[in-house]
Amino acid sequence: MTIIESPAAEDEWVLRRLRTGAYRDTSDDIGNLIRRDRDRDHEQSIEALRLMVTESLASGVSPLTVGDIVAKVDRERAGR
Repeated sequence: MTIIESPAAEDEWVLRRLRTGAYRDTSDDIGNLIRRDRDRDHEQSIEALRLMVTESLASGVSPLTVGDIVAKVDRERAGR
């Protein structure tokens, strides 16, 4: 779903946020939104890594040696 707002509605939204006093100006508000978005992406990446570690630990120890694993990957790549 896509929601399209008019530029006037977007301006009013920013002005309402500025009136709260939490931001000095539009640039400050937009910078904060970008930081929050970046932080959320970072947290999602950290959570994905935690899940991978948890799944890896739960899968146990492989009986294969590093050489076995490399050979297996090489065979799989050659089969493509």
